[in-house]
Amino acid sequence: MLTDLVRGRVAAVLGHTDPTEIAPDRPLQELGFDSLTAVELRNELATATGLRLPTTLAFDQPTPGALASYLRERLAVEEPAPDEPLLSELARLRPAVEAAAGDAEAHGRIVARLRELLEAADAAGRSAASDALGHGPDESDDDLDTATDEELFALLDEAE
Repeated sequence: MLTDLVRGRVAAVLGHTDPTEIAPDRPLQELGFDSLTAVELRNELATATGLRLPTTLAFDQPTPGALASYLRERLAVEEPAPDEPLLSELARLRPAVEAAAGDAEAHGRIVARLRELLEAADAAGRSAASDALGHGPDESDDDLDTATDEELFALLDEAE
């Protein structure tokens, strides 16, 4: 995609109608680039990518393929942390929770639902920690003192 983008911008700057005529490995200077067209190409690519690019870009990266590789290195996409989408959603919900919690009945339902979500997060966290320690589903290093009522009743149900 980046090679096609570069070839398209090179063609546009040089006044060509068909970017497929621009070979990715052909030197830009052979295509007719000079100082002014090099700066114009840099500006076009900076606008298209949002990157700050050096004015010597077309001379430092002499072919469309080399330019595409250069851009690819600078356009590395950072993966968001796994919790970022959820934390963003919770931040978005905060005003709605605060507004609805003014009603006593709504407050009770909201708190109950949030507790359910917190318990689900705790259970998932304990499961992940247990997996990280190499414990199977039947192995647990949790203490009875830290178990919730629901966990204790579930343990009794399993024992019967």
